[in-house]
Amino acid sequence: MFITLHDETDIANLIVWLSVFDRLRRAVRVSQIMTCRGRVQRSSGIIHVIAEHLTDETELLNSVGGQNEAFTLTGRPRRPGPPLWSAPA
Repeated sequence: MFITLHDETDIANLIVWLSVFDRLRRAVRVSQIMTCRGRVQRSSGIIHVIAEHLTDETELLNSVGGQNEAFTLTGRPRRPGPPLWSAPA
């Protein structure tokens, strides 16, 4: 499985091999946000992260609204997917 990662500096491919996916299926399928531990490979300007461990960090989203009121979590999706955000009026 390939997951695209990007931030303001670059794009990387998170590669989750079948053995890792089978072991950590729930974190991959239902996480709204997750952390990854793995090996970084760079080749011809392309960055790959080979996942060794993934952790579901969705519970961290519960504290986002309290730390920065510019964005607040307005609800949880019924199925896996990104959180719903709204900016204050």
